[in-house]
Amino acid sequence: MVRPRYIIAELGICHDGSRDRWRRMIEAAVEAGADAIKGQWWSSPEAMATHRGGNLELFQRYQMPLEWLEDIPSMVDRMCTVYLPQDVSAIVDRVAKFKIGSWESEDDTLFLRYRQESEKDILISTGGWTDIQLKARCRPARCFYLHCIAAYPTAREDVQLGAIDRYGLDGFSDHTGLIRMGGYAALAGAQIIEAHLRDDRTDPRNPDWFESLDPGAFAEYV
Repeated sequence: MVRPRYIIAELGICHDGSRDRWRRMIEAAVEAGADAIKGQWWSSPEAMATHRGGNLELFQRYQMPLEWLEDIPSMVDRMCTVYLPQDVSAIVDRVAKFKIGSWESEDDTLFLRYRQESEKDILISTGGWTDIQLKARCRPARCFYLHCIAAYPTAREDVQLGAIDRYGLDGFSDHTGLIRMGGYAALAGAQIIEAHLRDDRTDPRNPDWFESLDPGAFAEYV
């Protein structure tokens, strides 16, 4: 089996608002051999609550300061997901590649904003896309599509890795929290794999806890 060429450690909101926890996750991702480390940033909890229809308190609690991205070392690619079009310009010069989540990939708003700002690679999750959308998707240069099931966490029986080959997708965004799923995805043809990582001290009540791997499990996953 050929090792996937690109493995992304998604730190998400598992920092619980602690920079020390954030930095420990970065260290764990580097030690495990990740090729990229990704955070999530939004400038306005209020705008996020409106955009996602979520709880304002949640977006206030897990808001990450933008300067934390500087903690990701140069030996790996720095990535960050944003959700609001007005946030694109703030990260465009801070990251090596862009990521668009499933919710935001349903229209071209973020994609077009990224292309206005830069020609860097864009990775797009396809959770929630229909069969027609997957078959009809365009393939712009430096644009890569990841198979994704948007349920958090994703049950093993719902993963549907066959979609990677069926639709000619480039990779897999993993929300299962299962150590062997990355290997299965590689066998199914994924060349880019994104998996969630948490710190040993991440609060089990954190919304990302169940689909995230602890440092030892993440190292085994890689």
